Amino acid sequence: MQRSIAQLPPGVVDYYFDGAARRRALENELRDEFRQQGFSEVITPTIEYFDVFERGMRPEMLNQSYRFFNRDGDLLALRADNTCAVARLVATKLFRAEKPLKLFYVNPVYRKENPHAGKFSEFTQAGVEFIGRNSVAADFSILQTAILTLQKIGLSDFQMNLGHVEFVNGIMSASSLTDEEKDRIRKFLADKRLPELEDYLRSKNIPDALFEALIAVPTLVGGEEVLSKIEWIVRKFQLQPILQELTALYHLLKQHKMDRFITIDFGSLKGMSYYTGILFEVFTEALGFPIGNGGRYDRLLQRFGLDLPAVGFSFTLERLEAVL
Repeated sequence: MQRSIAQLPPGVVDYYFDGAARRRALENELRDEFRQQGFSEVITPTIEYFDVFERGMRPEMLNQSYRFFNRDGDLLALRADNTCAVARLVATKLFRAEKPLKLFYVNPVYRKENPHAGKFSEFTQAGVEFIGRNSVAADFSILQTAILTLQKIGLSDFQMNLGHVEFVNGIMSASSLTDEEKDRIRKFLADKRLPELEDYLRSKNIPDALFEALIAVPTLVGGEEVLSKIEWIVRKFQLQPILQELTALYHLLKQHKMDRFITIDFGSLKGMSYYTGILFEVFTEALGFPIGNGGRYDRLLQRFGLDLPAVGFSFTLERLEAVL
């Protein structure tokens, strides 16, 4: 099929004149703010060995990566995720550096996405990683950094949907559900496909308490009061550490008058497979897609040979530009 030389592949854009100037200004504003908050910049290569991403990304996301072989027959990939690349860098080059490490990046990512779903095949992530601390204080620090950064660049009307990976995992941990069945349940919850979730759970003949807990998850959305609503689930499935962690985190947010940006959402499960604790997405009313996301990933660096906890987030610049 003939196409115009002016036509670009789906999911990519040109920047020129004022558009290019605005993009660079936004990148530099984010860099300045991350530095102001104590983070140091890292730049990883555009091309990595494919197994760097294989260690941290879900299979369906790996299938979206741009892969090719080099002359030696090694399978390579364009950068498909910044956090995996930073984890590789820290585990192999910065393992002797003083901890904790506070790093940031402003790098393009390449994935075979569906542009009609508001996604890009090439998009730029600006993000931070706080490596070497597993604490509520570290989680708060990351949320605070995200909030202060958005305010600095001129956004005030945004919300963070805050969840915890181990809440749903903990509910299902003692069940007879297979890993494949658990993944399907997580997908129903993440996509808010509630009638399908209910039908699927009924087809599995699971215990009543497990059914009631999983059906309740999509309703556990709101402010601090949600933490009281989960007490029966916490007692039944022995999830006290998660409740204590989130209660302490919310207290810090409230203490710093940042709770107004937070919506607790235990059905918020979208993200990379490497998340192990809190996770969050950032939304604005002006856009139907998240402008950023993040969470805790305490086991990712183990996959690169270094056992360190970590937490971080990234913003998608193309979406930030759309709401600024």
